[in-house]
Amino acid sequence: MAQPPEEGVQLATDYRLVAASIISSTGAVIDVRLILDEINIYEDILSPVITGNIILHDSNDLINKSPITGFEYFSVEFEKPSSSQKYSKIFRIYKLTDRKRINAQNEMFVLHFCSEELLINELSRVSKTYQSKTIDSIVRDIARNYLKIDSKKIPTSQIHPTVGTHSIVIPNWNPFFAINWLSRMAIHSIYSSPSYVFFEDRDGFHFTPLELLSQGTPIRDVLVSPRNLGFETDKSEPDLETSGKTLYEWEMPCGFDIIQNISSGMYSGSVITIDPVRQRIGSMNLSSSEMFKKTKHLNDKNMTSNLMTRRGTTLEGEFNSLLRMYPTTLGHDNLKYGGLSGVALPNKVEQWLIQRNMYLSLLHSSRVNISMPGDTEFRVGQVLNAKFPSLIMPDKTEKPLDKLYSGKYFIAALRHSLNRQSHMCYLELAKESTAVSYPQTLNTSQLIKAAISI
Repeated sequence: MAQPPEEGVQLATDYRLVAASIISSTGAVIDVRLILDEINIYEDILSPVITGNIILHDSNDLINKSPITGFEYFSVEFEKPSSSQKYSKIFRIYKLTDRKRINAQNEMFVLHFCSEELLINELSRVSKTYQSKTIDSIVRDIARNYLKIDSKKIPTSQIHPTVGTHSIVIPNWNPFFAINWLSRMAIHSIYSSPSYVFFEDRDGFHFTPLELLSQGTPIRDVLVSPRNLGFETDKSEPDLETSGKTLYEWEMPCGFDIIQNISSGMYSGSVITIDPVRQRIGSMNLSSSEMFKKTKHLNDKNMTSNLMTRRGTTLEGEFNSLLRMYPTTLGHDNLKYGGLSGVALPNKVEQWLIQRNMYLSLLHSSRVNISMPGDTEFRVGQVLNAKFPSLIMPDKTEKPLDKLYSGKYFIAALRHSLNRQSHMCYLELAKESTAVSYPQTLNTSQLIKAAISI
């Protein structure tokens, strides 16, 4: 483990591992700091819990002496002397893999751990009727009464209020499945898109819309370039501070995929609604630009173009690219049927079914993987301001930024990786908008017309 000297941090990757212990079901505590190779801790904005693993090299037959049987806990605590934030959590060990003998006196194995709530989820079922309840109140009930999440780990301030009431029957589902299903139809009281996510980070659990997270102040500017190539904007910063803001490696697995974007409904979509009481069928079309104007995003511009296909429409005009069919109860709260008034509460399917799909498709359309010096302040859901340099031109001293890919990104996923020497963070950044507009196509161009007609 890296142990920074008393006078302070020497490298941006320095850290101090305060504790790494296995707690047995009998209460015995085994310090494994001296035999660990690596600790990995994973957070994901689309995953309800934190998971991870620890790789151990053992010469004391720990598996049998402890013994380790899957009914233990793993306690970890580490800190960066340069940061006020300390990472401290206790996880449940649930799996042992990759055990192999190194030599006659030494073996290695991997212990996998997760938040206790993941086990409770597998042990629990929600079979309950909720009458005239808001989505956030149902999620709160499931989280606290079925998953047994303490209010300190999921305070009311992190369960953001939703509009509208629903009468819902949850038919014997696991709690996380039920919460994920409820998230589809949750609409914030201020932000209009159904972009709620339920996830866990270092501080606890959150039920919040991505729209709200997108309005957060970027916690840091990140330079997507090796150091000392001249792209650093603040020459007065200490070298150590600059190192902490400069990544080591980056890759863009996919800059764009138009076919995937079309099939996922990122550009446009249509919903056919069926009213079984009135025996009516309705339909509604929605384009990305129409939704973009009504919602909040990380950056100011939508990721679309006005280029037409040979069908004579833009991608936003092809509403059949995503087609969904769903029952509707719109207006049933004022309906009188069989002597009863208020047959059912509106399920508001017209406001969330394709809208949520469109928002999340935008989020998945542009992602970047980066590695940089570890930081205990990083959490999924935070916003970073990423600066991508343009290619360096030999005959120019000016080093401009890549305006199309530079801008604000979510930390969509995060891995803390700690070994004996260093603490690294591997981040998956995602955005659902750009800082500059896409080029608008001149559809009257003869070359474009010829290309379309081929």
